Amino acid sequence: MKKKFNMKLRIGLLVTSVEFGGLEVVVKGLIEHIDRETFDITPIIFTANRQKERTLVSELQESGRRYYNIIVDAERVKYMNPIKNIRQVYNIFREHQFDLIHTHGYRADVLGFMAASPLRVPLVATCHGFIRNDKKLLFYTYLDKIILKRFNRVIAVSSEIATTLIKGGIKERNISIVPNAVDLNHDKNGIKECRSMTRASTGWYENHFVLGYIGRLSEEKGVRVLLEAVSSIVLAGVPVQVAIIGEGSQRACLESMSRTHGMENVVKFLGFQRNIQSWLPSFDAFILPSLTEGTPMAMLEAMLYGLPVVATAVGGIPDIIKSGRNGILVRPGNARDISEAVCLLFKDQKLRDQIGTEARVTVQTKYNVKNWIKKMEDEYRKVVAG
Repeated sequence: MKKKFNMKLRIGLLVTSVEFGGLEVVVKGLIEHIDRETFDITPIIFTANRQKERTLVSELQESGRRYYNIIVDAERVKYMNPIKNIRQVYNIFREHQFDLIHTHGYRADVLGFMAASPLRVPLVATCHGFIRNDKKLLFYTYLDKIILKRFNRVIAVSSEIATTLIKGGIKERNISIVPNAVDLNHDKNGIKECRSMTRASTGWYENHFVLGYIGRLSEEKGVRVLLEAVSSIVLAGVPVQVAIIGEGSQRACLESMSRTHGMENVVKFLGFQRNIQSWLPSFDAFILPSLTEGTPMAMLEAMLYGLPVVATAVGGIPDIIKSGRNGILVRPGNARDISEAVCLLFKDQKLRDQIGTEARVTVQTKYNVKNWIKKMEDEYRKVVAG
C-alpha cells in the first residue's frame, strides 16, 4: 500500500556513534535541517560506556529533542550485547510504528535490519565508507555488504563507494549517490579576531605557517604520513606548526612518534574539540592524509572557510577537489607529496588565496546542506511510496 503524504512520515534514525566524526556531523545536519512539518524523526544512538565523549547524545539532550541512547557494551558477557540491543531496537521500532528506518554504520545496518524485518518496515542505509584495518573490520565489511543487499535503498556518499557496493552485489538501481554537505550559515563575523585569539592561546605567532588536521586518530586516516612529511617541511625552512584535532586508538603512538622525531614543539595534539569552527580560522592550510575516505566533512568545512586543502586522492575527494584549482591532491601514503605541496603553498600566497577562494565557491555551489536535505527527503518519499 502506498503511503499518503498528508501526514507526517515517522522516521527512525539508527546511528552507530562510538566516536564523534564525519558520520555524526552528517546525522546532526539531518536532524537539524529536515522539514519537521513533513517528517517526524526519532534518533536512536548506539554508544559505548568506554567513550570519553558522547557528543551527539549530549547535543540532542541539550536541544530537548526526543531520542534513545542504546549502550553497546552494557553486558559483561560480550556476545550478549548484540542480542540485548536487537531486542531494545525492536521494541522502539514497534512502539513508534515507523514508516521508514534510516541506518548509519555497521552496527546500525545489521541490528536495524534484524529488528525491522519482522515488522516489515522499509530500510534505507547511508554508506559512509568501509574500513579494513584488521580481520574484525574485514568481517564487519563482509557482513554489512550481505545485509545491505536486503535494504530498499542504499545511499553512497561518493561515487567510489557506490562502485564498491555494486561490486559487493548490491543492485545499482537500489543505490543513490548523495555526497555530504555543510551548513553555509556559520557565523563568519570576527574571523580575524578568532584567528588572533586562538593563535595567541596556542602559542602560534603570525609568522608561523599552521597546518590543521581534524579527524579520527586511526590507521586509515594516515596521520603517521603527515608526521613524516612535517620532518621534511621543517628541514625545508618552513616555520611550520601542526594542529592535530581528534581522538582515536593511535593517539599515544602518534605522540610517541612526534617526540621520537623531536617534533613535540611543532606538533600539538589538541584532542577532541567540539566546535571546530573556532579553530579553522587559525590555520593557514588544511591537510587530509587519509588512506580511505567517503566525502570528508572536515575538509568541506575547511574549504568553506577559504582554506587551501592538501588531500589524498582517495574515495570521494577527487570528486570535490580539482588539483591546482580548489585544492591540491597528493598520492595516499606519500609524505614527500605532502611536503612539496605544503612548501609550495607557503612560498606562494597568491596561490593560497586563489585556491582558498575557489574552494569556498565549490562548497557554496555544490555542497550546500539545503540542497542535500531536499535530496534526502526525496529518497525517503520514494522508498515509503514503494
